Amino acid sequence: MTNSHLVYLRELKDNNPMYQNSSFIPPYQVDDIDGKPEGSFREYVINKAIKNDLTCARDNKWKLIGDTVERLECDCLNQLYVVAAVYRLWQCTSDSPLENLGLGSVSSVNLGTGLTDKANTNYNGKRDFWFDRTHLDKKFALQMDETLLGYGLKFLKEDGQNICEWPLGTPDDPFQLDKGHIPRQGDGTWYSPPLKDVFPPEGNFIEEDGKIKMANLTLDANSTTTSFKVKFTWTEYKTFSKYSELKAAVHEEYVHEIDEMNFKDPTSTRTSLDPYIFDLNYAVRMVEEFGADLPKYIYYRQKEVFDSAAFVQKISKPGAIPTTVEDFTEVCTDGVCNTLSFVPGRLDTCECQNIYKCPNGTTSSVKSMGVDDCTVPEDVEVLRRVSVIPNWYWMNLNATYGEYVAQRYHDFQDYRVHGQPVEKNAPSKLVKNAQKYQNATDFDDLGNIEKAGDSIGTLKLETGEVAVFTLNLTGLPNNMTYNDHYRVSLYVDCKPCPNRYTCTYADASDLTTGSCSSPDYLIQDENFNKCLKRERKTVCVSNTSLTVELGDGSEEKGGCLYWDKVYNEEGYYPAGHPNNEVDDVTGLEVITAIPQQEIDLFNEMFLVYQEPDLNKCINTPYYCEDKNWEYMTWIRVCNDDDANPDYYDCNEVLMYDNFKRWADEQCCTESQSKPSKLTCNYETNTCQDPDSDDVDYALFTSLDFYSEYDYYPPPQRRQGRLVMDRAVQEAGLGQPELPFEGFYKWHKPMSVETN
Repeated sequence: MTNSHLVYLRELKDNNPMYQNSSFIPPYQVDDIDGKPEGSFREYVINKAIKNDLTCARDNKWKLIGDTVERLECDCLNQLYVVAAVYRLWQCTSDSPLENLGLGSVSSVNLGTGLTDKANTNYNGKRDFWFDRTHLDKKFALQMDETLLGYGLKFLKEDGQNICEWPLGTPDDPFQLDKGHIPRQGDGTWYSPPLKDVFPPEGNFIEEDGKIKMANLTLDANSTTTSFKVKFTWTEYKTFSKYSELKAAVHEEYVHEIDEMNFKDPTSTRTSLDPYIFDLNYAVRMVEEFGADLPKYIYYRQKEVFDSAAFVQKISKPGAIPTTVEDFTEVCTDGVCNTLSFVPGRLDTCECQNIYKCPNGTTSSVKSMGVDDCTVPEDVEVLRRVSVIPNWYWMNLNATYGEYVAQRYHDFQDYRVHGQPVEKNAPSKLVKNAQKYQNATDFDDLGNIEKAGDSIGTLKLETGEVAVFTLNLTGLPNNMTYNDHYRVSLYVDCKPCPNRYTCTYADASDLTTGSCSSPDYLIQDENFNKCLKRERKTVCVSNTSLTVELGDGSEEKGGCLYWDKVYNEEGYYPAGHPNNEVDDVTGLEVITAIPQQEIDLFNEMFLVYQEPDLNKCINTPYYCEDKNWEYMTWIRVCNDDDANPDYYDCNEVLMYDNFKRWADEQCCTESQSKPSKLTCNYETNTCQDPDSDDVDYALFTSLDFYSEYDYYPPPQRRQGRLVMDRAVQEAGLGQPELPFEGFYKWHKPMSVETN
């Protein structure tokens, strides 16, 4: 018996007048078949939920964006701050029409000028007809396509004046694209999670007369310009005077990096776009596609209970900062906090270049269709490490500490080794400067290289000691399997590689001769430089020495850093100092203020500043393979004349003196490297010129010296005056984003010290 439903679906239906003048389009139309009129169609059954989902890509994108943000592959919050800053720059300094980017745009445009190529008007997709977009000014709107006036072409103003000021935010709504301060590092507000260093500390906007205004603004009859500074790539900041300059530079760099990824440059090893240029390019596209309508789509709202913590930006409420941002602590009383939590209004307005990347620790095969196709490879990748030694242990807390109330150690001071009391974090009575748990917060990258807080310290056990750990794993999900999803590991007398490193070993019995299958060397180098930027140590130097450090972070009594604290922070002589006055009546010592003249003299002789902690970063295994490190020191900056700050490496003085000593040896040992014109003064063991009182050391062949010392000597001896400026010494002579370039590598020892 024939199924009536199949017969119904199989038979063609006549073209029904009910479908005329309606939005319904029959799913499958045919020409005249078997006497059926043209326009007949075959009906079919569909699932309306699936159909609606397929036609609404936004509903899929926000889920993908959410997944990407939660696995720390995308920073939606910081990206939208960049969009806001670029949007305001466009409003204030726009000097050309918007381009037809995005859907409904097939015009040929000049991205350098922002103008449509009128010779190719046949390719104009007329985006303003199909989609909502508002131009800043009527003049620019008409330049885009005057034929669309009245047919979707919209503009914000007719007076030709740019918008260079915006209203302040409110306590409950501090920031949107068109109002309030754009969040940035160093603006006096506490942020969690911390912001990226996208904008300079001084910012690009100022508050004046109850408004937010563009800083460094220059207005004239023809144009509006500013000094808009932004992190352009990972290694550099750039300053732009107007939006069109930024757009052209971003497009050029973006295309260049795309070409590198597509192997158009055979020497390139690029595997992803620079995150800063990616965000800037996205910001430009959003401005071009939506214009003044952009705040309708990109906005922020306060956090709701159903919002994931991964999307939340917490900020301190106005007036909640006590003295400095570092002193701020989030406090909530009866559900009211001294912070405000907000999230992006729409996740689909974010853009993530790793949105289709498999989650950390998984890979997929070619032609995979979704995240479900990502599987765990055979080479297990460590995503995160957490120390099993809890905070209350190494922090030596003796009061309530959150969930550790029952386990807190009130009686740890009674713990003894060989009968001697031992404190957890104080110098041991048995070993000088030893601690039971060392480097508790020093090696975050070993736990989670992408987020601070999971440092892996070192527990020191004396001979005969036993450490007992009890782990409560009842809170783990049921589908987490030991050795497949998590492991308990013990590292003895060594440090593990940072997480996300995949290590391989040629010999399983020898774990000292390994390498990494990932990440590549560029990422390893980047991680190392990030450590040098983050980890700093305080040093003290004298203006009479170019190499000797008088302090390395220690404030032990009598040291340079100790006296720096006395002179520049306390301002009083310490007890027992001979300059303290004596009370005439009691005969007791009176703590006396240090005269300003003496403080000034101290600061003229000694300089305290911070430099990258090379030793600490070298002791973190950022590089997979064994690496031989030459002896290196942070370059000190010298000059010869304060009026003309021609900064140079102070080592040039030592390098020249070392060359001169070598040259004198060549003269007095009758070496083949000695120029025939020179002889030896055996009284001083130096070179001499019979025809001149001065010796021209340039007569020596630099190549002979280079073959022995691995550097070419400077052409002349510099004065070697140490620049007594903290900012200059901390900046060094290298690139700020590549601090390793700021170290001098001592290929050969130099025995000369200049005072």
